[in-house]
Amino acid sequence: MTEETGPSEVRNDRAGTTAWLVVAVFVVMGLRLAMLGWPAVSDTTESRHAVIAMHMAETGDWVTPRAYFHGRLVPFWGKPPLQFWLTAASFRLLGVSEWTARLPGYLAGLAMLGITFAFARRFWGREAAAASTVVLASSLLFFGLAGSVTLDITLAAASAAAMAAFACFAAAQDARARRWWGIAFAAALALGMLIKGPIAVAFAVLSVLAWVAIFRRWNLLAIYPWVSGMAVFLAGTLPWYLLAERAAPGFLRYFFINEHILRYISHDYGDLYGSGHSRPFGAVWLMLLAGALPWTIVLVRAAAARVRRRRDAAADPWLDYVLIWALVPPVFFTFARQLLATYLLPGFAGLAVLAGVALAAKGEGGSRPRFSVLLRWQVIVSALASGGLAVYAARRGAPALAALAVVLGLVLLSAILVWPTRGVQTLVGVQAVGVAALVFLTVAVARADLDDSRSAKTILARVAQDQRLDGKPLVFPLGEEHSAEFYSHLYLGREIEHHPDAGKALLADRLRPGSNDLLFVERRAWQRLDANLRERAEIVAQTPNWVAFVPRSNP
Repeated sequence: MTEETGPSEVRNDRAGTTAWLVVAVFVVMGLRLAMLGWPAVSDTTESRHAVIAMHMAETGDWVTPRAYFHGRLVPFWGKPPLQFWLTAASFRLLGVSEWTARLPGYLAGLAMLGITFAFARRFWGREAAAASTVVLASSLLFFGLAGSVTLDITLAAASAAAMAAFACFAAAQDARARRWWGIAFAAALALGMLIKGPIAVAFAVLSVLAWVAIFRRWNLLAIYPWVSGMAVFLAGTLPWYLLAERAAPGFLRYFFINEHILRYISHDYGDLYGSGHSRPFGAVWLMLLAGALPWTIVLVRAAAARVRRRRDAAADPWLDYVLIWALVPPVFFTFARQLLATYLLPGFAGLAVLAGVALAAKGEGGSRPRFSVLLRWQVIVSALASGGLAVYAARRGAPALAALAVVLGLVLLSAILVWPTRGVQTLVGVQAVGVAALVFLTVAVARADLDDSRSAKTILARVAQDQRLDGKPLVFPLGEEHSAEFYSHLYLGREIEHHPDAGKALLADRLRPGSNDLLFVERRAWQRLDANLRERAEIVAQTPNWVAFVPRSNP
């Protein structure tokens, strides 16, 4: 068998193997569902987006997202509202909690998996579709974001829908089908514009144009339903953008110029909501390799094989389509100064399909079954990592989790021994479940540390248990803690005071005798305070990362 395979060569589905892979996807996503309520909604992105949605649900203002910055509640011009709408709706229907904040992201992840499966099945068959879905579900970046309060997972789902729709448009033989798939492509782009803006359109359009140019399919641009497609796109996007500019004049200029042009080329792009995330040029590729784990080597080999065989007359053009789909985001951000690993997720469905098709081909018994050896070693590494986690959990005083880690390691090793002659697909499912379970247990062991170091959850939970502190104004004088606002609402039913620009001057004023304030600072900041300020404070609650205090009654 060749290094790669086309649609006609992988349609001989093996029902048992496919069923196992589907079960593996359900197990992986079941573990992710169990994690929706933990760890804490973290600073800065998750808690900021959760608080914006919380204000939206409370006020009923569905046009202008708002958040606290520099101590003032201001319009948030950084992102469009669709993700905030979904989270606010979740809060209204099910109440405010970590679980409901993350539920829209989880549902977007499920949608992305469904789109990936349907797309791969359409062009390569059920076994390749099942393998692609398993790879996507268990890749570290997707697993982490599929159930988070971020825009990137929802954007990735919309991007997957757009790319799958255009492929179906290009492959359709019937004019009516082509028209509807073309409209579906435009509708998916409109969703992307309401999730994160022009970047959604840029990724899809660049990918499609690159593929059209390489394969000289210019006729697709001629037969695309431009009138109906543009009508759907504009009807889905223009109303909110115009309403947003009317409600907060200046939004359109800041959003399109600062957030989508200057942000790409400059670290100092006039960010109204914090600081940019400057990275060295080319760092995006390291992020891609890390985020694709544990499938990085499979993906690299599949991509290299695809590039080597591209001029083969019998080669499958749709593999080039998914390769371009996968590579456009990292290529786009190679020379960008503002960068987060989450920006790469819109290409992950393409990566997963590329790997899934390669794994399905090897699963049929090719003459060079190197993936079997690779996957066995990866499962062994996961088993060893489970052993290391068991030791760590035992030292942290979590014997139950340590025992579960031991069991996981033994199960993974047993899978290698019990199924030594089974195909690659069996190992794919074992590896996916093993990695997801390993992440699940790791987060469970480190949960307390994550809650305390990445949010204000633990300190506010302790304050809520102390009746002596009821009704005191909550003041975070040295920072803009979005998680504090989320958890003060959740645990104490009231908002915090926002005075981040006042800093130590405010702290000194609020520590005067007779003040009724309850103040919070991170432990590092507490240790750097002047001794006279610490002497005027009485600590009433503390955690490894936080100190809560009131003015000392007798300084």
